[in-house]
This record gives sequence, C-alpha cells and structure tokens, in this order.
Amino acid sequence: MYDRRINPNEEPVLFGNTSALYESDMVMLDHKTGSYWMQFSGEALVGELAGQRLTALPSQTTTWALWLEQFPDSAVLSQETGYDRDYRYDPFTGLGERYNEGGDFIFPVSENGRDPRLDPGEVVLGAEHTDGKQYAWPIERIGDGVINDTIGDSRDVAVVVFSSAVGPTGAVYLADVNGQTLTFTFKDGAFIDDQTGSEWTLSGKATSGPLAGESLTPLPTRSSFWFSLITSFPDLVFYDPSDQ
Repeated sequence: MYDRRINPNEEPVLFGNTSALYESDMVMLDHKTGSYWMQFSGEALVGELAGQRLTALPSQTTTWALWLEQFPDSAVLSQETGYDRDYRYDPFTGLGERYNEGGDFIFPVSENGRDPRLDPGEVVLGAEHTDGKQYAWPIERIGDGVINDTIGDSRDVAVVVFSSAVGPTGAVYLADVNGQTLTFTFKDGAFIDDQTGSEWTLSGKATSGPLAGESLTPLPTRSSFWFSLITSFPDLVFYDPSDQ
C-alpha cells in the first residue's frame, strides 16, 4: 500500500492497471504523466517519473476474519460494483504451491526470483526503514510467533515482528515504548513483552498489563511471495531463522 502523492506537497495521483507484467508483477500507470510503475516495489520503470518511488505505508495482507478481530469497526468496499464478478473467489489460490513444487513461473522472472534461501512461493514480510534498506522475515515458516530483531546501518534499531499462521499474516513494529526498549515472546496464543508482562495484539496495541492502552509504531511493510520481494529488492537484509 502506498501514499498516492508522488511528492508530499502535491495532490494524490490516480493510478490504473496497464495489463502488463514485469518480473511476473502487475505494472501500474499514473494518469498524470503516463509513467509505468512496478506494483510491488512502487518504482516508476519508464516515463517522466522513471526512477522515483512511491512511499510505502504500514499494511497487512491477511484474512477478513483476522482483520475484523483486530479492527471490528472497519468499513469495507461494497461488492455492488455494477460488474458481474465474484469477489469471494481468489484466482491466485494455490499459486505459491505451484511455484514451490516445480519452480514453474507462469510469466518470466529474472534469476533473482530463484534465490535459494526460500522457495519462490513462500510468503515473506518485507519492511522499510529510514536507512533506505529493505528487511525481510519468512513469516510462513514462523507461523504463530515473535521475532525480536534489529535493523538500521548499525543494527541498533530494535524491532519486533508479530506473526500469525492465519493468512499467514505479519506486522513489524519499533520495539520502543516511552523510551523503553521491549522484547517479546509468544505464549499461550498471545504476544507478551518480557519487561512488563503486558499483552499485545497483532495490531500492536497493549490490551492488558502496565502498558495497557499503549501502541507500537508500525513500519511500512509488504507481504508477498519470496520471488516477488527478492526480484524487487535484491539487496534486502534477510532474517534466516536457522542462523538464530
């Protein structure tokens, strides 16, 4: 998910679908300049704005049930669009398994998409930080759990990844509340910070304990198949659970 303002002081831009693919990923166009944008990286590939990137925003790719559990008052777009389409049907169901079993991409991808650290169709969570780097965590392998990690040029920025096997779904937060750096564990189906014993939700809110009512600061994130993230950001910093 992106901020549609190409520059912070400008009006939001309307985007559309070119029906083209690049690295097996949708290519968008902006109706202001006609530039073509790679959907996953948010980078303009050709046109007047080539080389620019949209600003990524915190988001989740998850199930409707898990989203409602976190945000019960959410509004949702109507399915009454005037077009005959079943929005309950996911045309990409089973696509990850197909990539994992045979490595058979429907559309061409570069060699980066075959990075052997993960199967191409495994779901990963990517996050950005102000150092300009992309970080990645294999949430499909983690399932229900927590990752305490550090990012930044000096690896001195503490973050926490909350992961759920449902979806799978993940979110990345700065692990600092009121000047105190927290570490977390996953226990009895809940995210618990080790310093105060407060309980936190997947959405980064403390619901009980000394920190009840506090919220963690989310980082801009992308959830996708591994091949899509690694082709968009070949120099990403990867968290390998086997090294921990």
